[in-house]
Amino acid sequence: MPSFTYYFYLHPCSTTCRHKTVLMPKSNKLYCKRKNLLPSIQKLARSLAYDSLQMKKLIDLSQKNNYFEGEIFGYTMLGKIYRIKTDYPKAIQYHNKAIKLSQKINNINFRLYNLNMLGVVYRRIDAVKSALEYHNKALQSLEIYPEKKQRNIKNIAISHNSIGNIYLLLEQEKLAL
Repeated sequence: MPSFTYYFYLHPCSTTCRHKTVLMPKSNKLYCKRKNLLPSIQKLARSLAYDSLQMKKLIDLSQKNNYFEGEIFGYTMLGKIYRIKTDYPKAIQYHNKAIKLSQKINNINFRLYNLNMLGVVYRRIDAVKSALEYHNKALQSLEIYPEKKQRNIKNIAISHNSIGNIYLLLEQEKLAL
């Protein structure tokens, strides 16, 4: 069992480093330099992201330190973990928590990402109407924040791709385009 210490952490979707403490393996030396995330930190963050125990610890520590981005990231990853395990009610629960908190702190990036993830969960349970609603909510959110469009190209692509896949599933090819 690896020992842990506290270092910096960042959500893989973001581009700046937050100077807050979260769980990272002691054996890996991490640091932030002028708010640029080093590739090694991103790689390490992704390797721990699918460990539900670490994500729960991250949420707990983030709550204690009022580090909302860390808490949102933990909820997001737990939602993805439970979706992978096909525990869809828990996946929905955690993505909703992430959305609620991202709205509270006005973090459009996390909000868009989790709206799209909810769309994916609903598509997996064949609730296509709900899936379409969540992917469209993500796109509509960008209309409110047009200055955020460039930073959210990936979220836009996820929304459009998912909407197209849903229409293909429904055999409505013209709408998929």
